[in-house]
Amino acid sequence: MGVNQLNPLIKDRSWLNRYYSRLSSFRNQLNQLGYIIERLKEKPRSKQLFATTFDPTIDIKPNMPYNPKMPCLVAIDFKFRRKLNLFALFRSHDFGRKAYGKYLGLGKLLAYVSEETNLKMGEVICLSLSAHIRLSELKEIQKIVKSI
Repeated sequence: MGVNQLNPLIKDRSWLNRYYSRLSSFRNQLNQLGYIIERLKEKPRSKQLFATTFDPTIDIKPNMPYNPKMPCLVAIDFKFRRKLNLFALFRSHDFGRKAYGKYLGLGKLLAYVSEETNLKMGEVICLSLSAHIRLSELKEIQKIVKSI
């Protein structure tokens, strides 16, 4: 599975650069998504369908108080229980600017893996360890919520 196959499905370049590349070529050597797809074909109820985007060798910068390239989405896990579900773990979750786009990307990823494995698509379930809205965006988001 290459970027070109999933590329038409994911329009957000940051998703491709920060997440997809780490999932498909971790440290330029391990295709975690390819492993998950093959494992799902062989043993769909496997408990080893986990992938990480967090790489401490590049994401932890002791001399920097803040690393803007550290991924917010740090891990995904697929579970097949009648349907294929995707669990996502976010260490930090920007609900003002980025959450919706990341949900769309995860949904497209689940659709892709479901199609590749011929498993019925289930749900995307997210766990946010630190969900936040920037103060500068709060009024605009309050307007949106009130209009719904």
